[in-house]
Parts: sequence; C-alpha cells; structure tokens
Amino acid sequence: MDNPPVYSDYHKKRSVSSYSLDYVPPSANLIMNGSTAAKSIQPTVGEHPYTITSSTMSTPNGNGAIVGNGTLGDHFEQDYDPFANRDKSKATTDSGALLHLIKSSLGSGILAMPSAFKNSGLIFGLFGTIAIGTLCTHCIYLLVVCSQVLSKRVKTPSLGFADTAAVAFETGPPRYRGWAPFAREFVNAALFATYYFGNTVYVVLIAASFKQVFDNHVDEQYHWPVQVWILLLALPLVPLGIIRTLKVLVPFSAIATTFIMLGLASTMYFVVTGESFITSAELRSSADYVGAKPLPSVDSRPWIASLSQMPLFFSTVLFAMEGIGTVLPIENSMEHPQRFLKKFGVLNSSMVLVVTLYTVAGFLGYLRFGPFTDGSITLNLPNDVFAELVKIMVALSIMFSYGLQFCVPSEIMWKRLEPVLRRRRELKRKRKGIPSADLPSVVTPPSMDFAYYTMRGSMILGTILIAALVPDLAPFISLIGSIFFSILGLFCPAVIHIITFWSDGTDGGDKRQHNSRFVFWKNILVIIVSLVALVAGTYASMIDIVAFYHGGSGGGAHGGPSAGLNATVASSSHSAV
Repeated sequence: MDNPPVYSDYHKKRSVSSYSLDYVPPSANLIMNGSTAAKSIQPTVGEHPYTITSSTMSTPNGNGAIVGNGTLGDHFEQDYDPFANRDKSKATTDSGALLHLIKSSLGSGILAMPSAFKNSGLIFGLFGTIAIGTLCTHCIYLLVVCSQVLSKRVKTPSLGFADTAAVAFETGPPRYRGWAPFAREFVNAALFATYYFGNTVYVVLIAASFKQVFDNHVDEQYHWPVQVWILLLALPLVPLGIIRTLKVLVPFSAIATTFIMLGLASTMYFVVTGESFITSAELRSSADYVGAKPLPSVDSRPWIASLSQMPLFFSTVLFAMEGIGTVLPIENSMEHPQRFLKKFGVLNSSMVLVVTLYTVAGFLGYLRFGPFTDGSITLNLPNDVFAELVKIMVALSIMFSYGLQFCVPSEIMWKRLEPVLRRRRELKRKRKGIPSADLPSVVTPPSMDFAYYTMRGSMILGTILIAALVPDLAPFISLIGSIFFSILGLFCPAVIHIITFWSDGTDGGDKRQHNSRFVFWKNILVIIVSLVALVAGTYASMIDIVAFYHGGSGGGAHGGPSAGLNATVASSSHSAV
C-alpha cells in the first residue's frame, strides 16, 4: 500500500485507538545507512499517521536522526486534492452558495436586534454587534479550514461538522483519540436538537403569522385555532422540505432572502420616516394624522446599558446571527469550494452583509422606539395593512428557507438509518437468492431514494405534529438553541482547531500547520467566551420561559435569544398584535 487509507473505508474497520503507531506505510520503510527509516521515525508516527512519506524526510545526520525540515507530515495532504474528487454534477455556484449562507444567518432574529440594543445601549450595541459578527465569522473560518485540512489528511472529498470533529481527534494527539466517537455524537446530537426543534418553532411562527392576518379580515366565527393552520402547512412544507440537493434549493433561498429583505426594508422605512409607504392620501389629509416624526437624536438614548443587561444583548445577537450548522454542507456543495474562504469570497461577503444589516436594524430601531422597543420590532409597527404585509413577508421568508434548515437534521438521521435499511435489504435479497448489491457484478445497485424521501417526509410531518400538539414550544426550544448554538458556533470550532493543528513545536516544519502560542491562547479565549455565552443564553431563555407562561407577553419583553421569534408566536396566542 503506497498511500494512506481513504478515511471513509478505513475508519469503519479500525478502532479509534489504532489510528497510530501500528500503521506505517511501506513507502516509509526505506533503507537509510543500513537501517530502516521506520525505526527512526517511529516515536512521532502517532502525530499524523496518514501523512508519512519518504519525500518529506530529509537526509539523516550521522546519528541516524532526521534533519532538514524535520517534517513527517504534509506530503499526502499536498498531493491529495479533496476539491478535485468531489461530485460536481449537482454543485452550486458561488452566487448560489452566497444566497444560502446569507439566508442561513439572516432570519427572523434580525427583528429582535432593536431589543438587543435596548439591553446594550446605542453605541455599545453598535460596536458590540460588529465584534460578535466578527467572532462568528472567525469561528466559521476555523471550522471550514479544519474540514479542508482534515479532508486532505484522511483523503476524503469532504467532511461534515460531526465528521470534522471526529477526524480531528482521530488524527490528533494520541491521548485524545478516544474522544473521537463522543465528539461525533455530541455534535450530531446538538445539530439535530437545534435544527429539528428549531424548524418546529418555525412552523408555529408561520402558522401564527397567517392566522393573525386572516383573523383581522374575517368574522370571529371563522377564526380557526392555530393548530388548524399548522396542519395546513403540511401542503407547502412537505414538498419544500424533501428537496435534498442544495443546488435545487438556491431559487428558494433567493425568494426567502428577497422576502426577508423586503420586510426589513419596509420596517426600516417606517423606522426612519415615522410612517409607512402605503399611508393613504385620505389619512394624510385627516385631522387625526400627526405626520411623520424625525428620528430622535443619538443623545436621547443611553449609549451604554447596565452591566446586568449585557448577557441578554450578547445572547440575542449571537443566537440571532449564528448559522454554523449549514456552513459545511454549503461549502461541500460548491462548484469552486476554494473560493469560500478567499478575502472577498463567499464567507466574508455574506457575513459583511449580514452584520451590516443586523447593526443598522438594531441601531435605527432602538433609536426610533427607545425604551418602548418590543422583543420583535414588528410589534412596534401600527396595527394596519402595512404591519400585516411585513408579517406575511417574514413568514414566507421562513417558509421558503425551511428546506435549507431541514437538510441538517435529515442528513444526520439518514446516516443512522441507511446502514440498517441496507442490511435488511441484503437479508431479503439473500433469502430470495438474489446476488448481493455490493458485488462487482451488480452494475447498478438498487436505489435507496424511496427510503430516503419517505424518511424525510416523515420527519417533516413530525415537526408539524409536534407544533400542533405543543404550539407553545417556542420558549423551550429557545433554551435548547441557547445552549447548543454557543457550543456549536464558538466552542466546537475553537476546540477542533486546537486539536487539528496540535503540535508542541519540536518537529519543525511549516509553522502555519501548528498552533502558535498566540493561536492557542486566542482559541482558549474563544472557548471562555462560548462558556459565558452558554450561561448568558440559558439565563435569558429561562427568563423567556417564566415571562411566557406567567407574564403573558412572551420572551420578547426580555430580548432573549429568540426574542423576535417568541414575541411573534406569543402575540398570536394572546392577541397582542
């Protein structure tokens, strides 16, 4: 065997603890001064066992030790190009990936940004939002870099979030390799809980928005319960949710982005001018019309809020902006994935736009409404057709992005279910005397598409049924999101980066392949920040839960992590709007 094993084939056959000293490629057993190179390199094989090759070794010195660059590691990583080995038949373009990434980070959470500024102060919120957006972008960068490097290291075209975490530990320091299975399962569980139950809350939000608008225009006898609206959503959500290919989802992301941008632009027009763009001439000429009021001065609002309110600001911005679960699927589906991390590539371009919109919405919204700012800025709009249009656009935006958000939990479930279904199918074929589908003679093995789409459709119906049974689920899902988004968005990328580039610096080589002291302590700082966010988000979500069930105003009153979401759902239940 001249090359290291391919990860997808090799890792299934060996335990985690065997990814080290017992595997030495025959190409490393070169005769040097009468002895094999394997003897001289054996103490460091455990660091990166996949990347040992003679071309990375320099001529030994008189004592038989390796000199020169001293590196045992990056030849195979340089030879293997994961981008060239990906299936590009259904790849997305750069613009498609940009739309997906914008939509994954730009959602209804932007409507809670004015409430976040109320908990931070006007100027502190301005710079704080930029800082948190930069931190989120940096952590996404860390995760994608690790995924690309580890794909080269284990010779596989692409890795998802959970696989990236597992492979980082499997190929990292020997004493941490036993943590690889836990890392994979932990990330999968966090992703599944966050996105699956998050989609359940989205179902409630969409149904509540449609119910509000419908009830305003019909007699009370036709006011259907919100559960009826939730069940009716099965008609559009099942076809949208079963779409597997991200390339096919690009138009829906474009529609969703258009709707959320129109809704936000309409809201910001009212915020800036003090009136809606559909104010009628009759209303303008009436004696009751007050007219547009200019924005208050910056000095009229507190620049910095009290320290006790800061956790609410941080958690609201972080959890509204975070969309790390869909980043690697988007990058893995790109036609030119090498452009994802460029200076003006997909990641930076999308996050600059997202952070700018969040900052402007929060700043202007709080400047306009001040202490009267509600958890969702839509609650500050006048109760008229204008507000209804905004709510419908936000609801449609969420509906058309349902399929993108649903890709994460469905793929996690399919990885668990597919092997079981294949084994059952092989047993049936064996009983009937049909050759195994895995034999070389079987040119076209039976497709698993029917089973996949059946599973996905069942999971979509599951979100609808849960939403119908427990329409007040939002505060508890906010708690789940608060816990796991701080871990997924900040903690995991920093830990994965530390383990991926683990080195004590004694083996020489390219310093960029190792953790410098600065990089190491920077990652430790990110980990500390994530733990603070975990505590702050949990605290804010508990306030949401208490307020929702005892105060009757929902989480929006406190500006928690899902303040905009909870406020809108709560308002539908209590007729606040």
